[in-house]
Amino acid sequence: MYSNTLIQLNYEIMAGFFSAYSMPQAIKQIESATRSAGSGKVWDRRSPADLLYFFEKLEELFGAVFIIIDSRNKKQEAILEENNGEEVWLLTRYETYCGRHRDSTPWDFFPRHLSHQEFLNPYRALKKVMYYKRHEEWKDILKTILQHALSPNSIYEFDDGIDLLKIWLLLHKLIEASHLLQTRILLKG
Repeated sequence: MYSNTLIQLNYEIMAGFFSAYSMPQAIKQIESATRSAGSGKVWDRRSPADLLYFFEKLEELFGAVFIIIDSRNKKQEAILEENNGEEVWLLTRYETYCGRHRDSTPWDFFPRHLSHQEFLNPYRALKKVMYYKRHEEWKDILKTILQHALSPNSIYEFDDGIDLLKIWLLLHKLIEASHLLQTRILLKG
């Protein structure tokens, strides 16, 4: 269905996202954009171009994740064994969840929105995100959040069926699980 080259390209797109944004930066962008979209206050962290670029990269990440999950081509090095030992749960094996970024600590990279099983196998979290809505629906949701974050109208003023809290949680899962994949694949690569 998908060629190995196409799948590898999508893992590279994922790497490109985390080259542009560290996980903590991406989480902050999601939080500030969804907060602005829900509050009716215009996003004013920096230039609107920054938020536009972030959402462009986020949409690319969604596309890559959809292909990776749809292909069922899992990179085994990204999946930890259940009986991996206590050191995984004591969080002393930073390479299983941390990135290499200056001015950050392991706590900044701790995946707070993933379950025990999703931490071990990040593909599970990505499946949850992908099964919530189709790719085109996610594109519309991202576009709606972006539009409301950059406008003085709250997303709640319109009845477009978006559960912003659920979306917020799934976007966190997307970022955290993608980051775990990227970190663990780079570690073995």
